[in-house]
This record gives sequence, C-alpha cells and structure tokens, in this order.
Amino acid sequence: MIQKTNKYFFVSLIIFFASCTATRFIPKDEKLYTGAEIKLLSPEKIKDKKYIIKNAEQAVRPKPNKTFLGMRPKLWFYSAAGDSTKAKKGIRKWIKNKLGEPRAFLGK
Repeated sequence: MIQKTNKYFFVSLIIFFASCTATRFIPKDEKLYTGAEIKLLSPEKIKDKKYIIKNAEQAVRPKPNKTFLGMRPKLWFYSAAGDSTKAKKGIRKWIKNKLGEPRAFLGK
C-alpha cells in the first residue's frame, strides 16, 4: 500500500512540475530564444576547432534563459509576478527582480 502511495505521489509531482511552464506567458507572435547551434563547415581541416566554437558561443546574443530539469523557473517567476513597474517596493517587485529573469526572445 505504501509503495502504491509513493508511486501516485511521484506521478503527481511530475505532473505538477510539468504544468509549471513559463512558455504560456509568451505572446503568439514572439518566439522564445533557446540557444544557437554553431557548426564549422570547411573543406580543410581546422586546427583549433574547440577554441573557435567556444569563442563563437560567447559572442552569441542574447543569452538563452537558464533551465532546470528542462523547465525555466526564473522565467516563470518573472512572468508570474506581472507588471511591477508601478511599485517601488513590495513582494511582487522582489520576486520579479531577484527570483525572476527576463525572457530572451527573437522578436517577430
């Protein structure tokens, strides 16, 4: 009986975390930037391939939002806090600025 209860709890926990997605706050005409893929194409052999890729990754803008287990909790906190530009202090502003992270997007 206890093992069955643990399984139900685990499944419920997974469903709970899967439902906490921040992508639902993104407008339909915008896209969330998830990162860039860098490929070096050259007919000749490249000596310092890792060095070039590392420097190219550092130059990519904007930086994608941080992830944790495939989710973006900082982005969720930022979006869930709502518009805190009017408030000079308070818990909403604290959540948005300390726990949250603004979204990296590609625009239209």
